[in-house]
Amino acid sequence: MRWTNSDDETLGLIEEPGKGLTSTPGWRTQTLVVATPEALVIQGQTRMNVLGLSTEDGSLLWHRPKVTNNPNAIFVNDKVVIGVGERGSHLVIDPQTGEVEDSLKFFKRACTRLTASADSFFVRGEGMTRFDRASKTVQIDGAVRPACNDRVIPANGVIYLGPWACDCNLSLIGNVARCSAGDFRFDYKAMNEERLEVADSPTAVTAFEVKDSDWATYRGNPGRSGGTNVTIEAAKNLRWHYTPSQAYVSSDLSAAGGLVFQGGEDGNVRAFDGETGEACWSFQTAGPVKYPPTIAQDRAYVGSADGYAYCLEAATGRMLWRFRAAPVERRLMIYGSLSSTWPVNTGVLVNDGIAYFGAGIVDHDGKLMVAMLDGGVACFGK
Repeated sequence: MRWTNSDDETLGLIEEPGKGLTSTPGWRTQTLVVATPEALVIQGQTRMNVLGLSTEDGSLLWHRPKVTNNPNAIFVNDKVVIGVGERGSHLVIDPQTGEVEDSLKFFKRACTRLTASADSFFVRGEGMTRFDRASKTVQIDGAVRPACNDRVIPANGVIYLGPWACDCNLSLIGNVARCSAGDFRFDYKAMNEERLEVADSPTAVTAFEVKDSDWATYRGNPGRSGGTNVTIEAAKNLRWHYTPSQAYVSSDLSAAGGLVFQGGEDGNVRAFDGETGEACWSFQTAGPVKYPPTIAQDRAYVGSADGYAYCLEAATGRMLWRFRAAPVERRLMIYGSLSSTWPVNTGVLVNDGIAYFGAGIVDHDGKLMVAMLDGGVACFGK
């Protein structure tokens, strides 16, 4: 044994119960001691103080009261960074003297642990907080939150965020990897002309009757009420069923003109004969289709995670036009499928001859709302 410290004052400071501390109690696995060459920094969960003890003889070097239950010290560039400043802001402290050398003025929420890379500090804010160490500025990414226990993990030039260990809905985010955007132009403004692709004979469309009693869009109508005035008889026998050659997750269904329409995670839009279940046509997009087509004006309108809204001939599945909601072509892997960073995951709603759809992933790179006139002319986009 090199040394031991049984000093009552030191032990009392370590174990003093926290009073008036903010934030959550945190995880029991939170690091109790951070070792530096000259000092051991001790930060007990739900305890009142942070202390520095000499690595040479264990003597008390300094202490200061906490503001939050789990301020989470890390050792970076020979200094300790810890959230014990005003309202829990992060301070840069000399580990041997306890002297405050800088106040970084960024905060964390809850018990997510502070981590660092060569140019950044990462922690949970309202989303993920990134503190730029060079400019001393704060950026917030509200689309993701680092897990309390696992925190942001910088490695391989990438940052990783894992699912939460608790049972809240944030666990559904899954595993996220973020890389540098390089020279990507976030301010690029695409012209509608370069985003619209029109097929041959887009106005020569086979007639396709849609009745008021049809279920021609998701949840039955533009108001998405999910109700109908049609009398439905109790099912007595199974008429037909469809088994794909390769399994996929189906969207809900729409039905009109004697056909049943379906989207799928495999990117296909399908139409079946409502009486027999026979496959009538399919159309392949380049991303998952979350919502069924909307049938209107002899056309089937559908959105895909590839970033496009499609207008198809309802009777045959022939593409009439497609419009890229995304300002540019840029894709990433989401749950095993390539997706635009502006997927049209809203489906397409048609009302009074105008097709409406939205695109975007939470608040990544902005969101867009688009309205299209018949023939594929953009009315507006944001």
